[in-house]
Amino acid sequence: MDPLVSILIPAYNAEKWIEQTIRSAMEQTWERKEVIIVDDGSRDKTLRVARGLESPMVKVVSQENAGGPAARNRALSLAQGDFIQYLDHDDLLDQRKIEFQLKGGGIERNSRVLLASEFGLFHRRKEKAMVCPGPLWRDISPEEYLLTKFTSNTWLHPSVFLISRQLIELAGPWLEIRSPDDDGEYFCRVVAACEKIK
Repeated sequence: MDPLVSILIPAYNAEKWIEQTIRSAMEQTWERKEVIIVDDGSRDKTLRVARGLESPMVKVVSQENAGGPAARNRALSLAQGDFIQYLDHDDLLDQRKIEFQLKGGGIERNSRVLLASEFGLFHRRKEKAMVCPGPLWRDISPEEYLLTKFTSNTWLHPSVFLISRQLIELAGPWLEIRSPDDDGEYFCRVVAACEKIK
């Protein structure tokens, strides 16, 4: 049986974007998936919009505002997947992203291989996304990744990663601190725990 992928979406005051984000997760061509949205105490209509998309595949929970890392940890505590896909509330996934990564990676469920992909940046219209490859856009060892990241001041968007359950457990939970680079710290731990990035 194909592995189950959990797509985890922390959301805070995201009523403008959350429906498109959830739909991009629901429309993944990889069939075995679950989508978990954690509304982190939004004061707008984020929770109402997300609840309007609930289904057997899409679960929505709410919590008092505690920050993005706490919302991600809550979503992870509910996830059943063999692989984890983090997705911020204002980001979109290409509908074939997960399928391409799992079919192209030749990966076992408990693999310590970290799957990554390309990404594009846009502000309002996804058709205008700019894809600008950088020095991390290749098969790379964890040591090379970390050295290149810090010496070249470069990065990969957090949504590019598809993470096996084994790597998730080795990396540990998100640090529940409010920081502009909580994802940078977390993914450095994921990279440090992996054998290679593909």
